[in-house]
Amino acid sequence: MVALAEKSRDFIICLAFLTFLLLIAMFYLYQSNRLESLAALFAGIQRVRPLESALAAEQIVVQSQGMRRYLSVYLARELGVAANLQFSLPAGLTWQLMQKLIPDIPALSPFSPEVMRWRLFGFVPQRAFSDDL
Repeated sequence: MVALAEKSRDFIICLAFLTFLLLIAMFYLYQSNRLESLAALFAGIQRVRPLESALAAEQIVVQSQGMRRYLSVYLARELGVAANLQFSLPAGLTWQLMQKLIPDIPALSPFSPEVMRWRLFGFVPQRAFSDDL
């Protein structure tokens, strides 16, 4: 019961932090079913309201690596340069936020490719790699 209470407390802390991001930290969410429309909107925002510091990284959450590549190429073509862009997938961003909020959380998510690779390897029979087939 104590573990459940701690998980509930951690979840409430995460919700509070996400609410903080939405209300104060200039977190913007744009939705569309057309990637081209989102890319054009983002390029327009970059032209009108660039970051205050040229050395600051722009944090962008994308749904896939293909979307990341498309957006990088589109921004470079439209703006002349696409630099210092930090792309995250939703799960990666969530894990980063939890690391900042919850003490003693591991550096890697249990579902990251680096961790899952070894977990899955444990299910492969060792005789599959022996020469005695």
